[in-house]
Amino acid sequence: MVGVGDSLAIRTPRALPTSMAKLRLQSAMGLQTWNSIRALDFLESLPDVDAKRLGMTGASGGGTQTFILAAIDDRLAAAFPPSW
Repeated sequence: MVGVGDSLAIRTPRALPTSMAKLRLQSAMGLQTWNSIRALDFLESLPDVDAKRLGMTGASGGGTQTFILAAIDDRLAAAFPPSW
């Protein structure tokens, strides 16, 4: 996730709200969504994975990523973003 140190290409969360980033429609949510799509692409490409049975869950930011990906990508067979 952005801001937790997992995206080293973006040195600071303040790198995204610049005017240049806004002109390119770049945002923290967009980057996280792109990462989720690419993770799903990777899982789907593995030979031992049944692509028709992919699911996703997560808490906090992972829950947000879960409902965003489920809304835009129909490859998920199940999505459970907890609401506690």
